[in-house]
Amino acid sequence: MELVTLTALASFLAPFFTKAGETLATESVKLALEKRQDITDGFVNLFKRDEIITLGLYEDKSPEEVTASVKANPEVAEAVTQKIEANPELLNQLLEIIKQQAGSEASNITINAKNIAAAGNVTIQNQTNDFS
Repeated sequence: MELVTLTALASFLAPFFTKAGETLATESVKLALEKRQDITDGFVNLFKRDEIITLGLYEDKSPEEVTASVKANPEVAEAVTQKIEANPELLNQLLEIIKQQAGSEASNITINAKNIAAAGNVTIQNQTNDFS
């Protein structure tokens, strides 16, 4: 399997989380992933090799570059999103680490899984949202 970089994975996962209605910063997600290799591995194992390559997650990409890859490959993004949504325990574990890091601002951080699919204008549960 291609190696997924933490920066690219964090960029892909960041839109799953919101803080006060805004997408959580990629750096916050990356720091949380660095703390728990088991959670990082759990997310990486949800991706097939061709999904990693198609979305360019084996390279250190900026959040903007990951967003562009998601928009260019909405079917792949939707397939991965569905796998992530089918594993809410991983999202919840990552959320707990992010909240621990956030300290007093933790109550403003929530899971918002529809954002990642919206990045590619993919519809999940009949909801779409512009990713801008």
